[in-house]
Amino acid sequence: MGKIMEKRTLFTLYFSIFAAILGLSIISPILPIIAEDLRVTGVWMGMIFSGFAISRAIVMPIMGGLSDKYGRRIFIASGLLLLAVISLLYLLGHNEYTLTVVRLLNGLAAGMVIPVAMAYVGEVAQEGKEGRAMGTFIMMYFLGVGVGPLLGGFLWHLFGMTSVFYAMSGISAVAFLLVLPFLPEVKKPKASKITEGVPS
Repeated sequence: MGKIMEKRTLFTLYFSIFAAILGLSIISPILPIIAEDLRVTGVWMGMIFSGFAISRAIVMPIMGGLSDKYGRRIFIASGLLLLAVISLLYLLGHNEYTLTVVRLLNGLAAGMVIPVAMAYVGEVAQEGKEGRAMGTFIMMYFLGVGVGPLLGGFLWHLFGMTSVFYAMSGISAVAFLLVLPFLPEVKKPKASKITEGVPS
């Protein structure tokens, strides 16, 4: 992969993870208010908040393994598209049951993007600069975590609660559209530094 292609690919991955995490964290300021409006009990409140993390944790190693076999691009693109669609399903969350299901689906979609994009960065980064590339990736991740709630609170204050869900969907959709033309498929993963040079 040439330097220009490498930089373009890394930028796309950085933006994708930033957009995915921004879209996920943007709901943070209003999720407790939604739960309160629905008169959710303590147990269901816990389910709504933990469901996302649990489903994401379960699917991350599965999606990572499948991407090793079938390629990274399809999982990142599919995950971002699902995030865009699922974000709109929050508008249908009129009780604790539907809201919990949406959170579980949200975690599943996030689990398709995060580990696969991280593996992709390790594969396309220039040899000797993997640490810098991964550090930038993690930086974009936490920027998404930090900016999301601020943006969510801002949108809620100015335009109302539904604007947050549309913003969630739109951000993920933009990342999806960026992935399609600018993220090439890596046909063969980079050799591991541990096994490289070891005779078979």
